Amino acid sequence: QVLPTNPLRTLPRKLKVVLTGSGTRTNAVFPLGRKVSTGAAGDLEDQSITGIVEGQGAPTTSGTFVTGGKGYSFSSTTAVPTVALTGSGTGLIVNVTLSNGVVTGIAINSGGTGYQVGDVFTFDNTNAQVIRGAGFKGAVEQINTTFDTLYLTDVQGEKFTNGETLVHYGATNDTRTVATNVTVNGDSTQNGDLFAGNVFEVTQYNHAHHGATNKVDIRNIKPDTVIVPSTSALTAESTTVSLANTAPFARYQGISTDRGEALIEEEVVSYVLGTGQLTLTRGILNTTALPHVEGASIQTYESNGVSLAGINTVFTIPTNTTLVDEINVDNYYLEVDRSALDPLNQRVGNSLLCFTDERALGGNTVEISQNHQYSSLAPNINFITPGTTTEVDARVRTISGTSADGTEVSFLDQGVQAITLGETTFFPTPRLITSKINEDKLTFFPKSKSIELSIDMTTADDNL
Repeated sequence: QVLPTNPLRTLPRKLKVVLTGSGTRTNAVFPLGRKVSTGAAGDLEDQSITGIVEGQGAPTTSGTFVTGGKGYSFSSTTAVPTVALTGSGTGLIVNVTLSNGVVTGIAINSGGTGYQVGDVFTFDNTNAQVIRGAGFKGAVEQINTTFDTLYLTDVQGEKFTNGETLVHYGATNDTRTVATNVTVNGDSTQNGDLFAGNVFEVTQYNHAHHGATNKVDIRNIKPDTVIVPSTSALTAESTTVSLANTAPFARYQGISTDRGEALIEEEVVSYVLGTGQLTLTRGILNTTALPHVEGASIQTYESNGVSLAGINTVFTIPTNTTLVDEINVDNYYLEVDRSALDPLNQRVGNSLLCFTDERALGGNTVEISQNHQYSSLAPNINFITPGTTTEVDARVRTISGTSADGTEVSFLDQGVQAITLGETTFFPTPRLITSKINEDKLTFFPKSKSIELSIDMTTADDNL
């Protein structure tokens, strides 16, 4: 199968952080692109939660209507509640100007919390004050300059905890300063299931991975880390390698450490960092220890802050409703198993393992297993039936598939069905040719294959 270059797209962890306090909560302290944290100015970053401001929320001070809708009637046009269509703001209440059932103007009655400029809202039709009508859309034009909410991306860590003091970084995001009298108001909340920090999107045309128990085998994702040439040759038995620059190996999976995994040419090793060298465990993760010449390329075995041991592996299609609903014909979402990469359960809390940012990765040599879904069958088999007493009959045995957005259950035996060679047979439900990694579900099929075609050749002619 032809895959696009960099068929994986990692999604960062995103949080909504509500602020409180008498301190400065303005763009001067929390501009877009600025890193923020909690704790003390001198706390180590590896032990602190951090995130980048991508949105600033506050009460709405000015709004406008985009479409006036039609057929509206209210018990009162004063203090009409709204609901957000985009963004995460809540509590906006407006006064409405109405003409013949069409909204012709709005004024802010109560600005709510957490709104961003450009957020779209409509009336809350579940509220008894809205008698009837549909189609109105309004937009936030301006918000208060004192923020009550920060929307963060590229978060490293689990959550901003209620009552903790905010820390903001300098213009180059490398110095920490306490934001005096600004604290977290309630634990932060994750901004959608897609942004847990361990989710990535796969682009794979006509993948047919729609069934709930589908497995996907991903291989040959390449690291995106700094390549360092070795300064010593290695035999297949060598356990150390010399390097002129060991700095890239002092961080692994987003934290400072003296150990991790590395790729030497096509061999994966684990390493312990020493002075000017790495001590190696050779040929791990189903690779083979091989000789390497001096100058061989070495780099940490990770991509976007996560070990490739958690990406070049076998996945099961997630059961999370949001991730399942986002699957389409050419794209789907998978979750890195954090626990498999953290057997000692150390990457929790502020050290929670997350992708560094949103990034396309993989290169152009990625291999991904694929199912093939079909709804018709036309076997291309040439045959001759001489005389009038010679016949060729065919039967096919298939397994079920799941259509995009469908509820059919995959991997069920669909029984044997007679077909006519030379003609197209149409099936009433989706059928599946599985990838090899999914054949473990087909023990009821001969050799665990997903289709069986039987051809019976009969004749009453003694000469045949």
